[in-house]
Amino acid sequence: MKKLFRTLKDRWRAKTPPIFSRIIKIAVAISTVSIAIQTALSAVNADIPEWWSVSLPYLVGAGAGAASVAKLTQQHDKERRPSHKMREPKNKN
Repeated sequence: MKKLFRTLKDRWRAKTPPIFSRIIKIAVAISTVSIAIQTALSAVNADIPEWWSVSLPYLVGAGAGAASVAKLTQQHDKERRPSHKMREPKNKN
């Protein structure tokens, strides 16, 4: 069990390939917009369409699942070893 958690921790901290970084951003955006729409509809006591009530859990769940799987994907170096380097913060200069 410790090995599983250690592996997940290492993968979480590993460098993510650029395409998967984009997938993370898109998936989180889809989930966020879905929750914002639901919140807005509920706040004004609007009639929520049935198709929206059915599709909301799938939008949120698929976005969260895609983001977590993409986050745990790690970049390998040329010798097919995972690169476990910590990400360095970007300079905003």
